[in-house]
Formats: sequence, structure tokens, C-alpha cells
Amino acid sequence: MDYSSEESDISESEINDYIDKPYEELTAGKFKVKGLNGNLRCPFRVGKKKQDCKYKDLLQHASGQRPILPQPVALLPNLDDLYVWPWMGIVVNIVCTNENKDSLLGSQHWLTSNDWRGFMNCAEFEKLFEIEHHGKNEWNAQKTNLGPNYYGWRARADDYDAEGPIGDFVRSKGQLRTVSDIDREAAQSRINVVADLANEIDITNENLNKLQYKYNEKTRSLSRMLEEKDRLPCDNVHRIFEEQEKLLETKKRRLDSWSKEFNKLLLRH
Repeated sequence: MDYSSEESDISESEINDYIDKPYEELTAGKFKVKGLNGNLRCPFRVGKKKQDCKYKDLLQHASGQRPILPQPVALLPNLDDLYVWPWMGIVVNIVCTNENKDSLLGSQHWLTSNDWRGFMNCAEFEKLFEIEHHGKNEWNAQKTNLGPNYYGWRARADDYDAEGPIGDFVRSKGQLRTVSDIDREAAQSRINVVADLANEIDITNENLNKLQYKYNEKTRSLSRMLEEKDRLPCDNVHRIFEEQEKLLETKKRRLDSWSKEFNKLLLRH
């Protein structure tokens, strides 16, 4: 086993001295994986300067600090398993000091969001209790000898159907659903959203086309008005010229008439 990747305060020969006690604590269920500050601590890192680790590293150290080959994470449920939805976690064996008799004594319930992130959070919540051997199986097996430990798990069909305050609360806040039903409804919801958006886009495009048509009509009307305005001076000039020509023609005819009459008078005399 290679320990060169981490600093150690003890030698290789002293490691065996640290085996028996952690193993006894593990089998007795006295292991404390989570520290007071909320950090996770692997019990198999005794003597290491760096004891805090991430959740994904716990199994690696528990299996002798060997590299772990990539494997599918078993967080996805059977699609037909019944769960309480919105996703809900249950914590029991809580020492209550509340004197309010209407409260749910001895248990608390943790509601998450109803999306897949909430599902993953609820799965991690359940895993943390299982790692410390304080899951639902231990709760059912040790109901007469619980001690001061908390027990927690994700709410399922048996919790929904249970009698007592836990079942009453679960039924009042959630309903039984399968993952396939939730996934199907989520897919249908996405389809509906896309359809609504497509309809809004069509309506918007139709309104834009109407506005474009009105704009074109106004533009053509304005162009005609400007053309007529430009033609007005020319029309006036032509009209004045025509009137002047007519007036001159009239005067010319009068002069011709007068000239003829004058000539006639001259001939008589």
C-alpha cells in the first residue's frame, strides 16, 4: 500500500497499531463520519495530518485507499419505484424540548425542491445517514435500543402509508409519484413551454407584418403628397401662361376687328 501521496506523522511499521480500534468502532456503529464543523472525516486516515476529505473519497479510503475504477453512481432509482414528491427527507429520534403538543415530537421533515437537483440532494441526505449506519434499516432494527443517535432516510411509499405523525405529515405535504411519471410530466411541460413560445413568436411576427404594411402605406402616401406639392408651382405657371395667351389672343382679335372697321370708314370718306 502506497502512502507517499500524503504526509504522515507515523511510520509504515506503526500503521498496524491503528487498525484494531477503528475496526471495533466501525463494527459497533460508533463511527462519527461528520465532524462538529460539518466536515467529513474518514476513520481510516488515523495519524494523517490531513484527515478531512470529500464524500467521494470516503469509499476510497474505506477500501484501503486503493484507486477506485469509475463506476455508475447508484443514485438513480427504479423508474417505477414510488417516492414522496416533492422529495422529502425524514429525521427521527430527535430529543424534543418543545412543550407544544401539536408539534411532531421526535421527528423532523426536510422538504427539497421538486426538480432533479432536489432528488440528488435527497439521495445524498439519505447516503450520509447510511454511511453512519443510521439509516432506515437500522431504525427499524433498533427501535427498542436507539440511544441518542439520529436516523434519517428519504420518504417513500411506506412512510406515506404509515400511521402516526410521520405519515400524517408526509400525506399533508406530498403525494406518491414514480420517477417515470415525473419525468414524463416534465417532458410534457417542456413541450408545452416550447409550443407557447412558438405561438408567441408567430403572433409577434404577424404583428410585425401588420406594422410593416402600415409603415409602407404611410410611406407611399407621404411620397404622393410630396410629389403633388412639387407639381403645384409648375401647374400654376402653366395655367398663368395659358390665361395670358388667351388674353392676348382676345386682344389681337379685337385689334383686328377695329382695324377692319377703321379701314371701312376710310373707304367711305
